[in-house]
Amino acid sequence: MSRRKKIIITLVALLVLILLLYLAWFYFGRGQTPSANAPVNTGATSSNNQEVKLPATTPSIIKLNSGNGQTAIKAPSLEDNLKKLAINFAERYGSFSNQNLFQNIIDLAPLMSVKMKAYSEQSIAAAKPQNTSVYSGTTTKAIRASLASLNEGKGQAEVIVSTQRFIATSSTDNITKVYYQDISIKFILEDGEWRIDGAYWK
Repeated sequence: MSRRKKIIITLVALLVLILLLYLAWFYFGRGQTPSANAPVNTGATSSNNQEVKLPATTPSIIKLNSGNGQTAIKAPSLEDNLKKLAINFAERYGSFSNQNLFQNIIDLAPLMSVKMKAYSEQSIAAAKPQNTSVYSGTTTKAIRASLASLNEGKGQAEVIVSTQRFIATSSTDNITKVYYQDISIKFILEDGEWRIDGAYWK
């Protein structure tokens, strides 16, 4: 191999190495510097399948670190949190089929008080077997929620959730009836957490 070819190969190898180093710096070195406009991670996660716990009291202010120091953000009030929990409960409690074997109620057990959990278990055990050969089910969607009462001292609250309900037969797409119904969600403070003590359709 001639000297000229060796020099060319060496230069090409150096250029490739420089390019690789630049790409590595661009994607890994610069990416580690947070931007002042980057979203703030509060560490909160949510999922429909997760147990939801509502503490006895909620902070009035949440402080988050930003690029320019601390920014004060008003936290959701106890009333707001109770409404959200009631909406979540009402939609899942009111959505069921003859083929889900009360799974909607079983999944909601972590949100219930000891009394309501025991009542639900007794109701499921006493339920008669259903004909599951042909599908029939109800889907519930919350429209709004209003706080009917709240007594933090006694640890009691009530939220009324207005819902739209869909009855389907044969398949989930075959809706045969649509109607509106309110449900009263009763809360009690139990073991330092607000839990649902009763749910009554009106």
